[in-house]
Amino acid sequence: MDDGGKLDYTKNNGKGIVLNTQEFKREEVEIACQELKEKFNLKTWVGQNKKKPVIKISGENYEKFLELSNEYILDEMKYKLPTPRK
Repeated sequence: MDDGGKLDYTKNNGKGIVLNTQEFKREEVEIACQELKEKFNLKTWVGQNKKKPVIKISGENYEKFLELSNEYILDEMKYKLPTPRK
C-alpha cells in the first residue's frame, strides 16, 4: 500500500496518481496499464521514475480511482493521495 501516491507532490493541484512499479519489467507494466484501461476504464500510461517503469493514472480519473480503491486504503495511508476536489 505504500507503493504509490500523488503524481505531483510540489503543488498538490493535480489529481494524478502514480503506482511505483519500478521492480517490474517494462512489458509487465505495459500489460498492467492495459488491464487497468480495459477492466476499469482508467486512463493510464507507462511513465518513468529513475529510469524505471511506473504506472501513471490521469487526474481525469481521480474520482473513479477513489471509487474503486478507497475502501482498501488504510486511513494512515490516505495522506499519500491528492486532496479531494472542491
